[in-house]
Amino acid sequence: MEHGKVYVIKRQQRNAYFIRWLDPVTSKVITKNTGLKINEPKARAKADRQAAEIEGQLFTGNYAPPTKLDWAGFVERYNKEHLKFLANKSAQKALLVLDRTTNILHPKKPSAITSERLSVLASKLSDEGCTDSTIKSYLAHLRAALNWAAGIGLIAKTPKFPKIQRAARAHGSTPHKGRAITAEELDRMKDGCYRLFGSAKSNVWKQYLEALWLSGLRLEESFALSWDEGAAVQVVVSGKGRRQVARLLIDSEGQKNNETTLLPLAPDFSRWLLSTPEAKRVGRVFSFPGERNDQLLTGAEVGKKVSKLGKMAGVVVAQGKDKPTKFASAHDLRRSFGDRWADRVMPVVLRELMRHRSIETTLRFYVGKQAADIEATCRLAEQGIQQTENAESNQKVTDGVYGG
Repeated sequence: MEHGKVYVIKRQQRNAYFIRWLDPVTSKVITKNTGLKINEPKARAKADRQAAEIEGQLFTGNYAPPTKLDWAGFVERYNKEHLKFLANKSAQKALLVLDRTTNILHPKKPSAITSERLSVLASKLSDEGCTDSTIKSYLAHLRAALNWAAGIGLIAKTPKFPKIQRAARAHGSTPHKGRAITAEELDRMKDGCYRLFGSAKSNVWKQYLEALWLSGLRLEESFALSWDEGAAVQVVVSGKGRRQVARLLIDSEGQKNNETTLLPLAPDFSRWLLSTPEAKRVGRVFSFPGERNDQLLTGAEVGKKVSKLGKMAGVVVAQGKDKPTKFASAHDLRRSFGDRWADRVMPVVLRELMRHRSIETTLRFYVGKQAADIEATCRLAEQGIQQTENAESNQKVTDGVYGG
């Protein structure tokens, strides 16, 4: 049998067309049922097209040997052979996406994820209330999984993914789900701490709200923040006297790039941390006792408590006709941090303070307000140039009249 050639054959006893070729990887003869009955109209032409498609894959190098691996087996292999080398957070997100794909599409094997099925997946996620950003993130994780499958020959090639277009926004608006809160609104949330937690615990929560406002920490970062060496998110103090500063050391397990990173903190949050006496710089920076003294609240529970404070204070950060009113949350305190510092520093500096993976994220969420400030500065500079030119012109006229 000739390599690279795919033959269409009849099997009278099965009353069907089959295609047969020589597998270039295993050197075995592969026979596949086309599913077309011999007596069906145009069945032969359709079988020829199936044969031509496989010939094209053999010619271009996109051919993958048929595999009996089902979808569940693929997910298991992907987890054992690829995801275990990623950061825990990235691996967990990938498994979540694959699990959601399983529940929505019910694929029998990896090759069942076609472009058409991907479009169905995106539509279903949208119907479930997922935002454009979430859907794009899901598809990116799924693309990575299918790229891996294609790379080791489990599927012929990665299918074409649908493009998710972001909804058009008004000029000058940002893609935030909410807005930055004001200092007065922060004080209102602090005032609610006594009502929600009582006098014994209110100070701890007030300090936590202040820290989120000053630091721009994500909820999970703040909850993991510790003075102890080797912690996932560690406070590192360097320098002496007035030059002493606090920085953030994030362990490789908490980073997408699997690299341990030392990051700067905003000066006011650095001073806030350094106000802690040295003798007390041990353990987690923030810990919240639960209903029982021997238990601590989890990060998710802390986030819900902050959101409850935002609702009690009546701090509305987003509302619309078709969407429920959104009250201030821990992430809105981070957003407020970014909004304040966008007025003070350039985007490359803000990116480091916000710990964004790429400058595009910083520009997308915070550049709008800064652009307006830059435009205003340019207008003032232009006015200054015009005033200088007018003054020089008047001086020349004066020199011409009185100069001699």
